[in-house]
Amino acid sequence: LEALVQGGSSNVESLQGEILSLKKSLSEAKDQLGGARERSLSLERELSEARRQLDEALRRIAEEEGKGADALRLAKDALEAKVRDRDAEIARLTGELGDAEGRAASLSRELEAASARIRELEGEMGSSLGDADRAIAALKDQVRQMEGSLGEERARCKELEEEGQA
Repeated sequence: LEALVQGGSSNVESLQGEILSLKKSLSEAKDQLGGARERSLSLERELSEARRQLDEALRRIAEEEGKGADALRLAKDALEAKVRDRDAEIARLTGELGDAEGRAASLSRELEAASARIRELEGEMGSSLGDADRAIAALKDQVRQMEGSLGEERARCKELEEEGQA
């Protein structure tokens, strides 16, 4: 019996050693679990902060996209207005060009008519000048004849004067 008690006692001691070892392991596991919980809480806080930052970034992105879309709409509207203004200006200038071309064609016809009239007048003037040139030539001949007669009369007067002095 004593052997049994001693064997049981040794078993109890062995079991007590195992219990102590298990308690120690349990304590270490609790410490690790506490550390893990702490890390888990820290990670949860970090995750929460990261989510908050992500939400904020997404909100800012959406806000910026909205501003960007508004700016793009405004730029598009401004460009479309410029295109309409340019189209209107081109139409106006095209109309003015058509009017100017019409006036140029009309002036060209008037110029051609005036040129024809000038050629006609030049022809008439040429024949008139020919008549005038002939009349001038005839008058020059008469003047030469008169000068010749005058010269003869002067010479005769000189002779008479000389005779009168003699």
